[in-house]
Amino acid sequence: MAPARRPRPGRGGGQRVHLRTRNRPAGDHVCGGVDGDKRVWLNSAGARAWTVAGLALAAAVWHGWAITVTPERPTFWVMVFADVLVVAVAGLLGTWWPRTAVFGADELVLGKSRIRYDTITTTRFGHVSAKPFWLAFWLPQSLLIGGLLALRRSDAFDRKVVEIDTPGERYRLRWRHQHPYEEFTEALRAARPDLDAVYGLDGRDRALDLAPKLSIGGGFLALGLSVWALCTVLFGIELLDRSTIQPPQPGDVVSAPIRSLTARSTGYPDVGAVPFEITTTGCERENDVFLGRSPEVVSIALDVRAAVPAQVQEEFEDLLRSGTGMSGYIGRLDGNSEVQVNVPEDDRLSFRFTTSCVDVADEARLRDDLRALATALGLGR
Repeated sequence: MAPARRPRPGRGGGQRVHLRTRNRPAGDHVCGGVDGDKRVWLNSAGARAWTVAGLALAAAVWHGWAITVTPERPTFWVMVFADVLVVAVAGLLGTWWPRTAVFGADELVLGKSRIRYDTITTTRFGHVSAKPFWLAFWLPQSLLIGGLLALRRSDAFDRKVVEIDTPGERYRLRWRHQHPYEEFTEALRAARPDLDAVYGLDGRDRALDLAPKLSIGGGFLALGLSVWALCTVLFGIELLDRSTIQPPQPGDVVSAPIRSLTARSTGYPDVGAVPFEITTTGCERENDVFLGRSPEVVSIALDVRAAVPAQVQEEFEDLLRSGTGMSGYIGRLDGNSEVQVNVPEDDRLSFRFTTSCVDVADEARLRDDLRALATALGLGR
């Protein structure tokens, strides 16, 4: 049976109790051993850590793909870095925290640690409060919940603790539930029946922790994990809706008015070697804040701004307005597409053709259409 719960002299400055072996010379230990290997379940912390590492690895792959569809924003670059960090930390903790203890004939195996029974000098039993962990976790998120936790007694958060001392190291384990704690202590007593139970812990002593410490640092670590999980869910929801404010139009519908204007663009005055520029811009998304503009749905524009004689500029702009049916400074080429032309008041020859949003697969064809229109208008000669 596990040792009964006794007053904890290691807390609050009480007197610490030391181990006495039962009147045996130093080094003369009686090891009960175990008939065959006995595997005792410790806790699920290691398994949970590996689960988090697996989820973070999947998130890293997903967020890596998201970078390709959100080139304007650093959002998912940051998330990939956070994913890799979570994988590294969770994987390290999953490796560090054993899920089971194996009581063999001559030694106790706790993960990567092997403890020979005859090297055990002390076994301590006690309790430690996880209240600092929960305060560190909740106070930054909610003053109300954190305040309520602060009002509760520390022993309401107690965890059962076993410490095993050897000449070279101290090993420490913790439990929340009674059954695995009792099973471990019974197996430990069977392996070393000559050791008296020592009650009282000194938390200042260094030890190899083989279970979550549930300290202030652990609370902040859990808080960081919750922030990562929240961002993963939030950005994941945003990523599921990559639609643009203006849905893409078919390429044929957008190309037709440009080609029609090109065919009837004659009689324009010679403006010389006026340069023009054709640019492609991603269309705005519904979720523009985190995702930015779409690289899959784009708009193509033909821009001209150059100094020409005032008489030539006026004649050119008048012909352009009449040819496109403009009544003001901005107009559409037809009623089916969203292709616009803008001829502002300027001291230079200045105008701009802009297509509606189209699938990126139609980009090359529309750039060719705009280039042919520029040639028909006498630009770039």
